[in-house]
Amino acid sequence: MSKKAILIIVDHYLPGFKSGGPVKSIANILNGLLDREQIDVLTKDRDLGDENPYNNIESNSWNKLNNYKVYYMSSDNVGILNIYKFLRRNPYRLIYLNSFFSLLTINVLIACSLIGTRRSKLLLAPRGEFSPGALEQSRFKKYIYIKVFKIIFNNLKIVFHASNEMEKLHIEKTLGPDTHIRIASDIPDPTMPHLPNTKIGNDVLNIVFISRISPKKNILYALKILTMLDHRFTFDIYGPIEDQKYWESCVAYIDKHDLQDKVFYRGAVKPDKTQSVFKQYDVFFFPTLGENFGHVIYEALASGCPVLTSDMTPWDDLEKYGAGWTIPLVDENQYVKTLAQINSMSLKEKTKLSERSWRYANNKVDYEEIIRKHIELFEI
Repeated sequence: MSKKAILIIVDHYLPGFKSGGPVKSIANILNGLLDREQIDVLTKDRDLGDENPYNNIESNSWNKLNNYKVYYMSSDNVGILNIYKFLRRNPYRLIYLNSFFSLLTINVLIACSLIGTRRSKLLLAPRGEFSPGALEQSRFKKYIYIKVFKIIFNNLKIVFHASNEMEKLHIEKTLGPDTHIRIASDIPDPTMPHLPNTKIGNDVLNIVFISRISPKKNILYALKILTMLDHRFTFDIYGPIEDQKYWESCVAYIDKHDLQDKVFYRGAVKPDKTQSVFKQYDVFFFPTLGENFGHVIYEALASGCPVLTSDMTPWDDLEKYGAGWTIPLVDENQYVKTLAQINSMSLKEKTKLSERSWRYANNKVDYEEIIRKHIELFEI
């Protein structure tokens, strides 16, 4: 059987959206490279946290999605044996994995070890999982697996995909300086319109958070900062609840500090509604513990919503271009001062800030260069 070109393996994919960035990254890769490569996708048949499969798809079978094929595996079919059988039936020149710690990735690596190292080349994108903040979550389990990985999967000669120099350093620090790494920035959505925010208010500071509800996204930290403000604000939280216990701790913090009339959970927002949500706020407050790219940051900026984020993302020149602020998480007082600064702005100043944000997003990304880097990436 002749080998097909590329198989992308990711835990969750379209029509799902709750797992955030990886779904967007893969969709944008497919949109950007389909005229150059034959690419298939293997994924689970349901969205993050869902008990039921997607509607209108056939589980454990190939499905046509846009101009490519997706194989949706049921939850009882993603074990090592079934993955092994699938890869034996469907040989590919390159398998592109999207997570280091995912059980699906681990099962694929075991299956590849059983099949043999000459079967397919392996490319693995950890998607920010090696950032210091991300590694702190379930630290002991991750430490054990990293040790095991170095022993049992060394023969697979995996190439790692880093989105930027910072992620490359994180991978090397975790797996060693001899790790084979290629750099290619994540592909943003080129169809996203860049329009200024036209709904900026001037009486109350309107703050928004859009992302998965998990420790890595650091909502508790945001809530702590907000309790230090001495001016009026609202803080709206959008996103699927990935970690129920963490969310319960957030709710407890809100109740303890009497923030019920200022902080509101608005539920998950679908990707096609994200920009319309961002356009209603003065600032996107995102004190994340680590992002390898941060599609949601790009979406905020493209919507004319300035960004206040940590220094654990590649968006480190926001202040230089007047599009937002990047502040180390240890500097809590600077976060407070920055929010106070935004609050004190006149309507005219906020409008200029919004305009600089969407202009920055419009000028930041060299789409053709990023596509070229991905073509090189997939030629390993």
